[in-house]
Parts: sequence; C-alpha cells; structure tokens
Amino acid sequence: MRTLIYLLIIAMCFTGCEQEKPNAFPGPKGVSIVLIGKDGQNLFNSNVKNQIEIDKIKNLFLIDGELVEQYHAHFDSPKMCVIVDSQTDIGNVFFLGLSAYFNSEGLSTTVVDWGNGDSDTIQATVLPSTKLPYSEFWYNGVSMKTLTLKAYTEENADFYYEIKKDY
Repeated sequence: MRTLIYLLIIAMCFTGCEQEKPNAFPGPKGVSIVLIGKDGQNLFNSNVKNQIEIDKIKNLFLIDGELVEQYHAHFDSPKMCVIVDSQTDIGNVFFLGLSAYFNSEGLSTTVVDWGNGDSDTIQATVLPSTKLPYSEFWYNGVSMKTLTLKAYTEENADFYYEIKKDY
C-alpha cells in the first residue's frame, strides 16, 4: 500500500509541473529584403538590367573571427537565403537566414555578398543562453529600427525592409 501511495505522489508531481514558458516572443531567424536600384527598380526581379541572381549571392557568417560561406546541401535553401515571388506588385523578395553564431558580447554577424562587387553586413544581438530572440538589428552599421519596414499588402502580416542601392 505504501508503494502505491509513493507512486501516486510521484505521478502527481510530474502531472502538476508546468514547463516554464519564455517571456519574450522568439525573434526572427532571418530578414526579408527588397533592394531598390537607382532607377527605382526591384533588383531581385528578372526583368531589370542590374538583376541580382541567387546563384551569385553568398551568405557568410562570422564564426570565431572568420567569415564562413554557408552551403548546406541537405537544406531546402542550401545557402540559407532565397529569392521568392511575393505574389504582389513588389515582385521578388530576398529572405536571408541570419547567423546564430555570436561573439562574447552576444552579437551575431551575417554578411551577404550580392555577387556584383557589393556586400552588406547585418548584425544582431542575441541572448547567449538561447541564441534568441534577436532583439536589435543593424544594417551596415545603421539600426534597422530606422529603416523602412513595409508590409507586402495591407492584408498581409509579412514584412520586408526596403534598401536603396546606387546601381
């Protein structure tokens, strides 16, 4: 009888315990970007002169002080980035997977080489214990809070950053 009581107490302990839930909503593991050329065209669209093509793009993570190109053949997007059709007037949107590697200050660095001699750097702060959430982003040293975050459509909750380029 005593064994049965102990088993019931143990079972009640396991069923009565709740897992802790994080206080913060996990941040994004990537960002959506539309590059706008000097003539106002979306540089990811195939009908523009200065089109940026996915096969020329490199996604680089800063790991232990060295930029390491990302390529994982078993991933759906091996470079951890992809150009997708937004199915809106915007046209194509670039999604960039961000580095989960961080330095001692809790800062991750991702460099995207556009394949045309231009590159951009995105840095993000991370919580070292979980690597999430990314709480602040910088695009080429400028806080992304100051950049224009746009919705694909009024009805769509997906957002992208519009970045101006001079080519």
